[in-house]
Amino acid sequence: MKLYNNLFLSFFALVFIYGCGGGGDPLPSAADPTFCNSINMGDEKYKQFLCKGSEITRKNDRTSDKNQWDNWCPPQAKYGHNFVLVDSTEGYEEEQYSLLLNQMLSEQNIDIIGPYDKISIMNIAGRGMQATELKPIFNECKPRSGKDTSMYPIDKWVDPSSTAKKMANTNREFMKLINSAGDEFSNLGNTKGAYSQIMEQIKELPRNPTLDFGSNYQYRKIIVFSDLMQFSDKMDLISSCRDKKKCISYEDLKSNYSERLWEDMKPAFGTNPPEVFVYYLQCRHDQDLDIGLLEIWESYFAEIGVSMAYDIETSCEDIFKEEDPTS
Repeated sequence: MKLYNNLFLSFFALVFIYGCGGGGDPLPSAADPTFCNSINMGDEKYKQFLCKGSEITRKNDRTSDKNQWDNWCPPQAKYGHNFVLVDSTEGYEEEQYSLLLNQMLSEQNIDIIGPYDKISIMNIAGRGMQATELKPIFNECKPRSGKDTSMYPIDKWVDPSSTAKKMANTNREFMKLINSAGDEFSNLGNTKGAYSQIMEQIKELPRNPTLDFGSNYQYRKIIVFSDLMQFSDKMDLISSCRDKKKCISYEDLKSNYSERLWEDMKPAFGTNPPEVFVYYLQCRHDQDLDIGLLEIWESYFAEIGVSMAYDIETSCEDIFKEEDPTS
C-alpha cells in the first residue's frame, strides 16, 4: 500500500507540473533560479544582465511552436525585447569582433534569454542611412529550444504534435539566423562611418512602431556595443573626448542646448523603461577609463530614467599591436 501511495503521489506531481494527460499544455512557469542565482554571485556582468527577466512566468504557445523556420513570436504575449545596437562606425579589430561573437551572440548566452523573448540586432554604421531609416538586420523571437539543460521548464516540454528532434532543428535554424547577422560585422576591418548617431538611434527605439520596442513588453533591454564616441549634427563628443582626451562635463554639454531642444533629444520610453548594458570598446580612446566618457553616458541614462551597466575590453595590447605599423 505504501508503494502504491508513493507511485500515486509521484504521478500526481507530474500531472501538476506538466499538465493533465491527453496532450495538455504544461503549467506556466518561470526559470529555475539556480543558474541565475549562481551567476549573480559572480562577476560575469553580461550574464547577470541577461538573467534579468528570467523570473517572468511564461507559457507555451502552440501557434508559434508550429513554425519551424521563422515567425516564433507568440501573438498574444510580449515577454521581453532585447535590442542590440552594434556601433560599427570605427570598424572592428579581430579581437573586438571575437568579443561580439563570443559574448553578445554566443549560443551559451543566447540560452539565458527566455523562450519567446524578442531579439533585434541593428548595425549603426554611420554610412548612408540615418537613424530614422535604419532597420534591424535580425528581428525574431527565440523559439522554445527543446534542450533538457535549459533552466526554463517550458523549453523541455514537447508538444504531442511535434518531436524533440523537430524542436532541436528549429533551434538550430534560429541560431543560424543569429550567426548570419553576426557575419555582417566580420569583414568591416577599418571601414569607418562618417557619423555615429547613438543617441538618435536610442531615441528612435520607442518612437518607431516598426521596431516594436514599446512599453507593452514586460521588460525591455538595450545592449550597446560601442566606443561611445557620439558624432552627429546633434552632438559631437569627438572634439573633446577624443581630440583633447578629456570630455566636456555633462552639465557643460547640456548647456550647449536650449532646454526645449535638450528635452526633444530624449527618448520617450513611457512606463516600464528599459535597462541598458554597454560593452564599452575603450581600448582605442579611453584605455585607462579616465577621459570622462563613461560618466557622460551614465549621467545621460540616469536622466532619462534608464539603469546602465557596462563591461570593457580586455585585449587592448593586442589591438594596439595590430594598429602599430612598426610591430
